Amino acid sequence: TGNLKRGLECSERAVAMYRELFGERHPDVASSLVSVGYVYRKLGNFERAMNCFQEGLAQYRELLNPQHQFIATALSHISELYSEQGDYTQALEYARSTLSIRVNLLGERQPLTADTAADVVSLLMRLDKRQEAYELVANFLPKVPTDRPVYDYFKQLEARLLSSTLRKGFRQPPKRGKKKVKKT
Repeated sequence: TGNLKRGLECSERAVAMYRELFGERHPDVASSLVSVGYVYRKLGNFERAMNCFQEGLAQYRELLNPQHQFIATALSHISELYSEQGDYTQALEYARSTLSIRVNLLGERQPLTADTAADVVSLLMRLDKRQEAYELVANFLPKVPTDRPVYDYFKQLEARLLSSTLRKGFRQPPKRGKKKVKKT
């Protein structure tokens, strides 16, 4: 925790310095607030972490394009914080927002997008939303490069979801690919 406390001091000084240089509202102030929130989260001070993340997110939303990567990053941090506190419903809401931005900004084949999709799937599983989890896995699996660790994760989830949910009678989405043509 010694390094984290030093990191917190430096991050808080950065916030003060950027506020002095640029005023209360500036992307660098917002980024520094998110950094401070991250350190508070690592130190276990979830309330202060959330305050910093929310303040940074509010500034990003005021100052940047709504589809900006910094907004996605702040949303992701908030999702992780809610998840660590066991509030998976709130975590899922923020993770879905993160995924939406990353799909629009980076595309579905980008590794960070796939990792975010995996986070959403994990939260859906925790909330026992297996059908939705399966559909997301089925959507992303063909797009994920096979050399990425998230590919193996998706393959394992697909198998697990199929085995557990077929017993419950959930429907498997149709396979994508070439349609067979009947010969006449």
